[in-house]
Amino acid sequence: MVKRQEQTSIYKWIWHAYLKTALIPVVIVELIFVISYYATISWSQVYTINYLKSEEISEMQQMLDDRTESIQQQLTTVSYAVDFLSLQFQRALAEDTSLQEEDAERLTFSPEGVYCTKENKESDGAAIFYSGIYPIGEKEIEKVAKVLTVENIMKDIVNTVGLASQVYMNTYDSLNIIYPYFDVISQYAPKMDIPSFNFYYEADAEHNPDRSVTWTEAYLDPAGMGWMASAIMPVYQDDFLEGVVGIDITISTITDKVLNMNIPWNGYGMLVGADGTILALPKMGEEEWGLIELTDHTYSEAIQKDTYKPEQFNIYNHGELTEITQELEENETGYKEILFSKEQKIVAWSTIEETGWKLIVIIPEANIYANVNDMKETLLRAGTIIIISGVCFYLVFFYVLSLKARKMSLNMSKPLIRMNDMVKEIGNGNYYHEVPDIQVKELHETAEFLTEMGNELGNSNAQLLDIQKELRLREAFLSAIVESVDDIIIVTDEEGNIKNEWKASQHIPGKDGSRTNLSSIEHFIGADEYQKIIKHIKRTNVTERVEFSLGEQPDIYWYQAIISQIEGKTPLFVISARDITENKKLESSLVLAKEEAERASMAKSQFLSSMSHELRTPLNAIIGFSQILLSDQEEPLSGEQENSVSEILKAGHHLLNLINEVLDLARIESGRMTMSMEPVRVFDIVKEVTALMMPLAEQYKIKLITDQNIPKKLMIHADLTRTKQVLVNLLTNALKYNKKDGKVYLYIEEIENHIRFNIKDTGVGIREEDMALLFQPFQRLDFKNSVTIEGTGIGLSVAKKMTEMMKGKIGVQSTWGEGSLFYVDFEKEQEDRMNNQIHMSDYEYSEEDYQSESLSIVYIEDNPANMALLKKFMSKMPNTILYTADCGEDGIELANQERPDLILLDMNLPDMDGKTVFIQLKQLENTKDIPVIALSANAMYDDIRSALKIGISDYLVKPIDLKELTEKLNGIRRRKLEME
Repeated sequence: MVKRQEQTSIYKWIWHAYLKTALIPVVIVELIFVISYYATISWSQVYTINYLKSEEISEMQQMLDDRTESIQQQLTTVSYAVDFLSLQFQRALAEDTSLQEEDAERLTFSPEGVYCTKENKESDGAAIFYSGIYPIGEKEIEKVAKVLTVENIMKDIVNTVGLASQVYMNTYDSLNIIYPYFDVISQYAPKMDIPSFNFYYEADAEHNPDRSVTWTEAYLDPAGMGWMASAIMPVYQDDFLEGVVGIDITISTITDKVLNMNIPWNGYGMLVGADGTILALPKMGEEEWGLIELTDHTYSEAIQKDTYKPEQFNIYNHGELTEITQELEENETGYKEILFSKEQKIVAWSTIEETGWKLIVIIPEANIYANVNDMKETLLRAGTIIIISGVCFYLVFFYVLSLKARKMSLNMSKPLIRMNDMVKEIGNGNYYHEVPDIQVKELHETAEFLTEMGNELGNSNAQLLDIQKELRLREAFLSAIVESVDDIIIVTDEEGNIKNEWKASQHIPGKDGSRTNLSSIEHFIGADEYQKIIKHIKRTNVTERVEFSLGEQPDIYWYQAIISQIEGKTPLFVISARDITENKKLESSLVLAKEEAERASMAKSQFLSSMSHELRTPLNAIIGFSQILLSDQEEPLSGEQENSVSEILKAGHHLLNLINEVLDLARIESGRMTMSMEPVRVFDIVKEVTALMMPLAEQYKIKLITDQNIPKKLMIHADLTRTKQVLVNLLTNALKYNKKDGKVYLYIEEIENHIRFNIKDTGVGIREEDMALLFQPFQRLDFKNSVTIEGTGIGLSVAKKMTEMMKGKIGVQSTWGEGSLFYVDFEKEQEDRMNNQIHMSDYEYSEEDYQSESLSIVYIEDNPANMALLKKFMSKMPNTILYTADCGEDGIELANQERPDLILLDMNLPDMDGKTVFIQLKQLENTKDIPVIALSANAMYDDIRSALKIGISDYLVKPIDLKELTEKLNGIRRRKLEME
């Protein structure tokens, strides 16, 4: 390898020799000339630019100083006029006077209580505006007469002070006298609080303790004069601030009288306030800054508060001026070179001492140095021509040198070409050669080395062929073994590359369905999954089993593989895979059979549901007309007819009960029945169920005895409505299948963490052989009087399924001839969990938890415990009224009557679900716009999403977080306050 590198370096060596002796000296001389030329041009340009820059800065600074002095003199005149005006008003307020007849005639009261001028004097006068924010009496009218004595002085100031646009005085009680005259009642707000504006409070004791002249920033004038700045000064009587006088300078006046500056080099000037607000900007500046100067304003309504120029008119908010912002604030005069609007600019400024305003001049730097740059361009073009000529010369020179170097290198390359041919022949399998005759010693030694290497490669190749032959024999033997067991064996490395494979079939399907020889395990098992398996095997040194599929439907094959590690320097892994496609097909057929059975069950449930609904229409007519016939007093039925119609009505109610129970069964079996699991008070359940069953017990002449010692704090975790339905079903059976003058007992037991409802009767009992049929649908046990007792055979089945859906358990114990005991177990709800239903123990009220705005709420909830807790919560919240209803129908009627600010709605109610209640509320004119927040124990994503989708404002999951609920209520308060 060393000799070959020296061979290829001969040409380079010759080439370098030519470079050192001929080319490099010439190139160095040429480079020195070019560098000197360009250095001279650059030095000349820098010197000229520095000189021009010095002259420009001096001239520009002199221009700024002159213009600043002119502005200073004009503003000083305004300040003197304000000082003089303040003194005149102070004297006028100290003297007694009364209204002139002409003034009294043009002053009037507006309907809002404003005392103002309704017209101007013939000789032109000032306008008076006395805000209706305070009552105006004789004392205030006398003050108007006093300030009008300064009217002529105000006119003189406007006519003689060049920049003055209008002159005014404002008092602490919102009296405004202003000249020139305008219709104040159409421009000012009737209840305008004048001391709240900047042209008043910036002169008060807090902002101006030394009682001197103060200049405001640019603001929108309430008097309708557009954008302006004011020189203001307080008017005191002893130490009491009677008011503030001021002289306004409109922005248009400043632009016309101040910025008509002839700026050389296509530059422009601008006037900036002390806080950085642009006060005056010429047309050229507007285009560059992307602004339209606010020289006027359309007054569509009265100004209610201070209105300043927008933020984009403040140069300190402009990102490109960040680097000079601090210098502008700290230095009264100066200049700076900056990049502005993608162009290098020179910025110079000077400060007006009277107001702190800055006069700024901006000039494009390129305009100043245009001639210098033109000269530089000419010199650069001349230098470029010289360089191009030199390059052409050296290209020709290089070409000649290359020809000579090539000729000499070819004379030396012939032996190298011979050795190159030898290497190619050895690579093609012709390993044995004679040493060629080469005169150069080093090249001859290289040729000998190549010959010897070829001989060694030939011998090694012969040995390798023998080894490969033996390996093929061994592989054939292993393949025969693999084919006999019909398995696939694959060896891979850590990356999943297949190193070897043995299989009965030459081609097996890959993941993409192609039946080709595959190179990577990812064609069988996903690359990521395989890496997880490999890492687990290396960490645990345990064989892994995995299943994978190959091909695509319908030709898909399943394999079960065992993966083990092969010990060695390089980690390898062996995979033994067996075809389990037939097993998978059998498994799939079983799954299909199960799904078919489930679909059949679903079809049955849907059929029952549909038929039950279809039967309601004729039943409505049967029951309705039966009731009409029985209650008709004009044409009463005969005794026999009445008995017949009573039987019809009785049969109709029986069929209706059957339909309801069939619907419940269909909903349960189809999975459409939902449960609202929440804390339920046992005492309330027993009380309600007893009240419902007492009339039936009296009808059957059975004594119903209930537990009277149930703790009121005892809770279960269940659905309130479904729990009552289960207990009513069991009590109904206990009453119907009892003996004459029998008894039914309802009592409670606590069994560890469960509550058991026991229903014991003194009836005939249940035979042992009938126990298995007890909870099956449509099964009625063969009692001697069962034919005369109404029943469907569904009730116990529905009760059992509902109990199990609530994670409860229902059971029975019975002795034939003595009676039965049915029991229902529910999970006990801990008392502290019930208290945390709204997390009352974890939260204390603060002033920030509610606002003064009143709030009325309708809460629709069937659970008495939840209702009691929320009542307790709301009783501690000020300005809150809570109305409650325990069913959907009552809640809709209550909301329509009270028209509350908010409706809290439980999503599971005894008569209808929460979505139905919400839809009916949205159809009523009085309730359609009231926000509704759902409260429910259903925390499933689909339940929440479907509720929000129909338009419910928010969805809170029980147990309710008090802080979250408080935030929701305060949000309603804020929106109500904003609407008012």
